[in-house]
Amino acid sequence: MCDVIFRRLSQLDKTYSKDTLTMFWRKFFEPDFATAVLSNADPLTIQSIRATFTEENEIFSPASSRMWHIPALLPDGWAVYAFDMARRRILVLDPAVGPFGFSNRRINMHTYVSDLLHTALFRCIQSLYDSWHCSSGEWTRAFPMIMLQNIEK
Repeated sequence: MCDVIFRRLSQLDKTYSKDTLTMFWRKFFEPDFATAVLSNADPLTIQSIRATFTEENEIFSPASSRMWHIPALLPDGWAVYAFDMARRRILVLDPAVGPFGFSNRRINMHTYVSDLLHTALFRCIQSLYDSWHCSSGEWTRAFPMIMLQNIEK
């Protein structure tokens, strides 16, 4: 379901940005990027992931893109890691966290996952795009609560 949502969001962005094709401010990935990274595979060797980065090269300017969204399927659900290139911050969006906030165990898990995704993302971007403007150093994380109620399943 997460995959379908992210495909649709990407399609909607393309549809509503027809006047400014090179100025997409959001970039949506499918969960296969995170799945490959978390299984210790090199994302640059996987054709579908390379296509995600290069399919829009003619019309996509990575320097204009501020938010890069990477959903990850985790053992106990899924989360989205939003990379804010302007503020150099990773927003961890976890729908499994209820009104009591993130536990230390959950923060440690998301820190580990976001570190792996961050390293892989910048490795791919720097090897595939010449016009890249943002460095991978000195990034912070934010853990906003997106749910006000506990959802058991």
